[in-house]
Amino acid sequence: MRIRVSENQLLSQVVHEALQKSGNVGQNPSDWELRLNGNLLSLTISVSQAGLSAQTTVFLSPKTGSGG
Repeated sequence: MRIRVSENQLLSQVVHEALQKSGNVGQNPSDWELRLNGNLLSLTISVSQAGLSAQTTVFLSPKTGSGG
């Protein structure tokens, strides 16, 4: 799934939007991990701080043991 984001959006907001679009309404973004090239991204930084561009693919998955 692709979503459009602003470079000033926090990654936690990006995760929230992705969960909404994928039908995971009510899921807490903090129960999920966002990764780029296998590296865990902090959800407290912005899209631009993470160095993400329009062509960047990141992976969102439930944290181990979070029941997701």
